[in-house]
Amino acid sequence: MPDDTAPIGTQVATLATQDPDAPAVTCSGQTLTRRELDLSTNRLARAFAERGVRVGDYVTIVLPNSIQWVASVLAAWKLGATPQPLSARLPDAEFEALLDLRSQALIVGRDDPRGKPPACHCVSRRIRRCPTTRFPRWCHRCGSRWRRAAAPAGPS
Repeated sequence: MPDDTAPIGTQVATLATQDPDAPAVTCSGQTLTRRELDLSTNRLARAFAERGVRVGDYVTIVLPNSIQWVASVLAAWKLGATPQPLSARLPDAEFEALLDLRSQALIVGRDDPRGKPPACHCVSRRIRRCPTTRFPRWCHRCGSRWRRAAAPAGPS
């Protein structure tokens, strides 16, 4: 028997078209409408694709429960990737052991403790929200948290 259920990304887009101003997700006093969620997850999915995420890839998401977590999961699904949520509270040793179980195309929300380069080197000194998605401390290009810039090294 064929399954006529539309993919989750298509369902989100359909809901956004039907009632764009309806609330879609709320967390910590911040609410995104269906239209905002659909548009922001489309941008995030494109950013994930630019970072190499393809259909069937695993995207490890290491974020606390938040709008960013929801957006990361939806963005992975929109690409046909599999979100792999892990606790943001895992100690490095446990996190590293879990990462070694399966290769992932992208890690969102935490640096790789194995020393592999982070997905993006986003740095902001003053920006509190991503200008594109309006998520607090959230990069629209790669899904990483904004990081403070390291002070430039002086002469030795």
